[in-house]
Amino acid sequence: MSYPLAPLTDAATLEELMLDTHGEGGTLEAPQALLEGELELSLDPLEALRAAIGVATPLASADARLRETLDVASEAVSTFGRGARDVIEGLLTRVREDWAQVNRSLPASHLEGQVERVLLEARRYQQRELLDGVWIRALFQAPGAEAKIPLYLPVELARRLPLFRRFAARALVEVLPQQDQYEDCPIALRGLALARIIPGKARG
Repeated sequence: MSYPLAPLTDAATLEELMLDTHGEGGTLEAPQALLEGELELSLDPLEALRAAIGVATPLASADARLRETLDVASEAVSTFGRGARDVIEGLLTRVREDWAQVNRSLPASHLEGQVERVLLEARRYQQRELLDGVWIRALFQAPGAEAKIPLYLPVELARRLPLFRRFAARALVEVLPQQDQYEDCPIALRGLALARIIPGKARG
């Protein structure tokens, strides 16, 4: 037996939904929407830097510049923690660039691929403390949307997520105003339910 699917919310109407938060009796209610698109899990940049240091270290003995960059990065990991996002991401870029200059035998994607694999297998997702809880930060790209929208998933879901950085998904969400001043999108989504879309086999 098949059941009809709930209607999808058009990306163009999300901002209108976000502004329409008044419920009965003047109370504030976050409107809900059902979206379909690509979900991208954000990985923790501090853990990414830590993993990059480990992957890049074998080549550091042959290059003083890479060795110096890794020393600075290692110090930053132990000193700054998660409170210096720009510093951590800047050092991660330096490690990638210096490693690429030294690498002569491995594929160009080796460092990035190994770091991503380590973080995915360890569930090292980027987190945000807001909305009275701790959330996994993801980005949702709905068809027709001009930009990716921050989607906050309950941290308890970490071990239930598939080991993919990006995958097609349907998400039942609450549509909220921007929750983080460092995000560019004026809309935020709080995840209520999430389903991965598995491509069906083509029929002849």
